[in-house]
Amino acid sequence: MFGSTNMDVKSRKKRLYRHLLRATKHDCQRSDQTVAGNSRAWRLIKADALRVFEHNYTDAWEWFTTPALAFNGMQPADLVRAGDLQFVRNHLIKMEYCVYI
Repeated sequence: MFGSTNMDVKSRKKRLYRHLLRATKHDCQRSDQTVAGNSRAWRLIKADALRVFEHNYTDAWEWFTTPALAFNGMQPADLVRAGDLQFVRNHLIKMEYCVYI
């Protein structure tokens, strides 16, 4: 009886480990796809964003991948991927000259 209980614990641990491994692989694949999609869109807007953020790559990338109130809670990356490149560029120009109308 004691041996079977011990096996149940081992079986549960194995099952839990397999589940965590699968979940981790899935999350990594999803984040890789997101980064890949963002990097394609990033190439289109990178020069403008770096100019506005004074060539601070970290700040520009953070702005690009963070939801913003100006975009109704969407990320600039989402808008660029959706085809609203000019809208995001216009917003960057407004940021550069501090004009928010």
